[in-house]
Amino acid sequence: MYKILFSKKLTTKDHLRILKSLLIFINATTLVLYLFLRLLFYNTPITLNDDIIAFLKTVLIGSLSAIGISAVLVIIEVIDLIIAQRKLQLLPALKYAGVAVFTMLIFYLAG
Repeated sequence: MYKILFSKKLTTKDHLRILKSLLIFINATTLVLYLFLRLLFYNTPITLNDDIIAFLKTVLIGSLSAIGISAVLVIIEVIDLIIAQRKLQLLPALKYAGVAVFTMLIFYLAG
């Protein structure tokens, strides 16, 4: 993953691999979280219909979070392409600081 993210140019195949990895990781995490909460409240009377709806909502939120993180990566690459076409010389640290700020913002909003 380190090699993919810090290469010179990301291809469409690389973006799809990153999206796939994010979807698998985040949905697996949401599944574990859902199972933990279900075990924690095992005595609560919940119907099967409510249980399925809650599970689908959990997976939907996880999938949207993965797509959002992947979209931020694409947006950052588009901004980098625009900056490169205009031949602006920005500090590389500023670019990485922007990525860090966007990542922290996403995690803050997801929390």
